[in-house]
Amino acid sequence: MRDIRIGRTRSDDVILEKMKHKMSITMDEETVLAVMGKLKSGRFRNKSHVIEYAVKKLMDDDALNEDALKKLMDGENDR
Repeated sequence: MRDIRIGRTRSDDVILEKMKHKMSITMDEETVLAVMGKLKSGRFRNKSHVIEYAVKKLMDDDALNEDALKKLMDGENDR
């Protein structure tokens, strides 16, 4: 993957370091206010943390939905 840098320590242990990439995004005002509200809650360090959390949650949800659909399809194929 492009966002993983592999290095070695003196003990030859492999280290995986995820690199951060700067982005610019455009959101409607309602979404911006929601992000700011999450930030004010104290749960997140900054706006990037809020957005990164939301995207990872979306990816996890998509993976779960894909797994559930696959199980459903496998069950139908067993009939």
